[in-house]
Amino acid sequence: MHRPLFIILILNTILSAEVPVVPGRLSVDGLLWCYGTFSRGGARGWFKNAFEFRHRQATVGLTGKIAPPVSSRLEFDFSRLTLRDLAVEFTWHSGMGLKVGQMLLPLSFNSEIPEEQLNLEEYSLLCYTNILKPENPRDIGVLCWYRSDSTDAAVLRAIAGVVNGTGPNTGDNNSAKDIFARLVLKPWHTSRLALGARIYYGWTQAEAVPWLGLGAELQLNQGPFLISPEIALRRHQNVNVLAGDVKIEARFHPVAPALSSEIIRWEDGKIQWRVLPGINILPHDRLKILIGFQYHSLTDIWEYQALVIKLQAAL
Repeated sequence: MHRPLFIILILNTILSAEVPVVPGRLSVDGLLWCYGTFSRGGARGWFKNAFEFRHRQATVGLTGKIAPPVSSRLEFDFSRLTLRDLAVEFTWHSGMGLKVGQMLLPLSFNSEIPEEQLNLEEYSLLCYTNILKPENPRDIGVLCWYRSDSTDAAVLRAIAGVVNGTGPNTGDNNSAKDIFARLVLKPWHTSRLALGARIYYGWTQAEAVPWLGLGAELQLNQGPFLISPEIALRRHQNVNVLAGDVKIEARFHPVAPALSSEIIRWEDGKIQWRVLPGINILPHDRLKILIGFQYHSLTDIWEYQALVIKLQAAL
């Protein structure tokens, strides 16, 4: 089988800003992500050359502080004319929190990374292929959590939620609701190791077909290195899908190399896998240039290789 070679040149500019409209009460932030691609590829012997510029997203968000324990979040993507986030959040000094509305669910370390902080071209395949949950990682429902302390890396985080399970900007397609829970634990307060586990149980389609997702992950922060492996199991219609990924990042100012490797074994036994190596050049704290490579393949169906150049600027 001839192995198609895709050469993709991506110029990806991210502008991120947060501007206080009413100091201490209301702020505005924005994110613009555009890129161009040059590619050659196809499947089963059919190939096509293309070069184009596209926009990935153009979002504007509002964050409001309603009262000391209450805040709200509104985010809209003008590139797709769609609402991304619309939620009200309650936080208390005890470490308890509650969020109601449409939001991105914190299902893994990888899915929690803010888009402007991505050190690679994209999130893991597990975020895009219905491995973490049915449909989109964003959903409508109720999320509650407990943090043992107020630091960025708390010793204990417990998260649970009830959602429609059908993704954003839509209603449920059956009378059941999806439930999930995630636990993140550090062995001790100064530990550089964090362990995570999650379960997601829901029902898909109008017939309410059971859907089960399990996952385990760890994150090791050792010196300049950050290592985050993850494994996942999805069971739907009595068939299992296995998946996993590992992400390695390092920071040696002014460069920050990164690598992500992902694999999925689908129901029919076919293997989909992708590897994303890259190096970020940091000429300024708010300017990042990514030079990377991508290889993506589905056994006996298609494959491609990509050269990636991304420019990220934060304001």
